[in-house]
Amino acid sequence: MVLDDLRQVIDADRRLVEAILPWRLNDRTPCAGWDVQALLDHLVSVNCVYGALIRGDPPPRHDPRHVPRTGFGYTGGDLLEAFSAPGALQRGVATPLGELPGSVLAQHVVNELVVHGWDLARTLGQPTDLVPEVASHVLATLTEWKPIFRHLGEACQGDEQPAPHGAAALDRVAAILGRTV
Repeated sequence: MVLDDLRQVIDADRRLVEAILPWRLNDRTPCAGWDVQALLDHLVSVNCVYGALIRGDPPPRHDPRHVPRTGFGYTGGDLLEAFSAPGALQRGVATPLGELPGSVLAQHVVNELVVHGWDLARTLGQPTDLVPEVASHVLATLTEWKPIFRHLGEACQGDEQPAPHGAAALDRVAAILGRTV
């Protein structure tokens, strides 16, 4: 299930990234202090860093800032390939919290890409209910995982905000992580 979720969210985020017009790169996002370019840089960095972690490689040394929009699709494909390798989800991976199963790390990446996809959709004026089924899975794990999410360095977290009654799962995820929905 987590690989299918990862595939879906990478595809949804890729479509959003490809829709970014160059003059929108300086637009502010729901992440305090981040513009669209910083968010794009972070998404590419997530793909590169977690792809390296699951492969057992050292983190990349390149500076992901100001990557072209095509960089997300390329690095997302590499990330999916790394997590799809035989045994990747079962093997232990060293993290700041100690060794975690690859499946837990994959879920963390899904959580990151889902919420930052919401950030990007919101900024670009696109529908925020990007991947409803995936968002439901994230919502189900988020309460339990929020301390892990924080320790793994999830960017742009704030105090939980209220979500409107009947809000979509992804809007509720965004509210839990401090976004105003």
